[in-house]
Amino acid sequence: MKQVILLIIVFFLYINGYCQDKTSNDLEVANYIKKAESFIKANDFKNAIVNYTAALSHASDKLGIYEKRSIVYLADKNYEDALLDYSKIIELEQEQKKLGSAYFYRGLCKIMLHQLNDGECEDLSTAKKLGFEAEWKKFTMFCPFIAD
Repeated sequence: MKQVILLIIVFFLYINGYCQDKTSNDLEVANYIKKAESFIKANDFKNAIVNYTAALSHASDKLGIYEKRSIVYLADKNYEDALLDYSKIIELEQEQKKLGSAYFYRGLCKIMLHQLNDGECEDLSTAKKLGFEAEWKKFTMFCPFIAD
C-alpha cells in the first residue's frame, strides 16, 4: 500500500513539474516574441531575428514563429534564410491558404537570389493553384506560363 501511495505522489510531482516547465517555456517563448516585435518596431531586424530564433529553441509550436521570422528575414533582405524558413513552413503547414503564401514567398526568394531554374516557377505556380492572389502577369518575365 505504501508503494502505491508513493507511486501516486511521484506521479503527481512529475505531472506538476511538467506543467510548470511547459508554463515557464510558454512564458519564455512569449517574452522572446515580445522582444522581437519591439526590435521590429525599431527597425532592428538583426535583434528581432535573434529573439525569434531563441523562441524557436523553446517553442513546442514552431510554425507561427517561423512565419514571423521569415517576414523579418525578407525585410532584412536576407533571402537565403527566408528561403529556408519558407521551406520549413511548407513542411509544417497544413492550411492550404497559408501554404500558398509560403510557396509564393519561397519562389520570390529564389528570384531575388537569382536562383533561376531552381524551382521558382513551380513554387509560384503552386501558390497560384492554392489560391494565392498576386499580379501574376508581372512574373511572366521569370515564368512565362504563370499568367495563363
